[in-house]
Amino acid sequence: MDNTDKLQTKGLPPREAFFNVLTRQHISEKDYMHALAVFRAFECKTFGDYLKLYQNTDVLMLAEVFCAFRNLSLRYYELDPVHYISISELTFDAGLKFCKIELQLFGNINDYIWLESQMRGGICLVSKRYARANNPSLSSIYDPSKPHSYILALDIVNLYGYAMSQFLPYVEISIGYL
Repeated sequence: MDNTDKLQTKGLPPREAFFNVLTRQHISEKDYMHALAVFRAFECKTFGDYLKLYQNTDVLMLAEVFCAFRNLSLRYYELDPVHYISISELTFDAGLKFCKIELQLFGNINDYIWLESQMRGGICLVSKRYARANNPSLSSIYDPSKPHSYILALDIVNLYGYAMSQFLPYVEISIGYL
């Protein structure tokens, strides 16, 4: 979609108009026929109507998946994922609860003040829209003729502290966007 005027197009655009930039392929004939059947079944008039239907369906499916996950989490761990920012926080609490570990409370206010002064806040997420791994453990998509590649998710703390402890450049500074 490179122009919002296309949303007013009457009927479903031709098959050639559907191109997936991630796979670099046009839509298959089977998928296009399915899209056409959905377009007709829901009596869409414009491509905008079809897009709105698609987005509503997508959001409803995502909500169903999250509700199922929430129910499982409430049933097995008695923890509500709604109250967590990341899955790692939920996992930490579930681990504490599952292992029946109680964290020791501070008895000295100075210990608490020291710990609080060491905390660094914020969340940083760097992601790509699409990535494909190529390693032997993925037997269904592994291609031995290509180099091995992996997808790695890191949960790193104190990025700001690390950045502030690095030396600043003072010679041969190159800022690419100037």
